[in-house]
Order: sequence, then structure tokens, then C-alpha cells
Amino acid sequence: MDWHGFRLAFAKAKAAGFLAGPEAWTEVAKAFEFRLSGVADPSSKVQVLPMEHVIRHTDHPECPLQTRKRLEAQANDFATPSLKAVTGGA
Repeated sequence: MDWHGFRLAFAKAKAAGFLAGPEAWTEVAKAFEFRLSGVADPSSKVQVLPMEHVIRHTDHPECPLQTRKRLEAQANDFATPSLKAVTGGA
């Protein structure tokens, strides 16, 4: 998720009154996350399930997508032959 999409999701949650926690964008951007107080019906905007839910930016250190990106990068590093191996050590 890019920063624009993350900020848009935060703004929509704030406008709907579903934030649980800091309502200042500066705090949310610093933490790379915000919390919702529950799940809302998209058509009626009414909360249908009171349950705290954490929305994290992919740059958050505990975001599973961030871990996946790191693991994929490591796998690519191992799969890519080194320059020495390709050139015969020259």
C-alpha cells in the first residue's frame, strides 16, 4: 500500500468516526498504523461488528507484507549468481 492509499483509508475512517486511537495524521504516519473501532457496512456506514482492527502500512516493521518482501529479496539474492561465479572469478 502506498502512502496515498494509506492516508486515504485513514481519512475515510476518521470522517466516518471509526478511529480508535490517535486522530492526528502526524501520529499515525509516525507509527505506520491506525486502529478502527469496528467493521462497518460499506453501504449504510453503520458499524456491524464492534472489533478493534489494526491497519498497518507495508513499511511497518510488523507488517506481514513487509516480512514477505524481505524474504523474497533474500531469496532473490540467493538465486542470483554472483559476478565472480558468472565471470569465472575474474
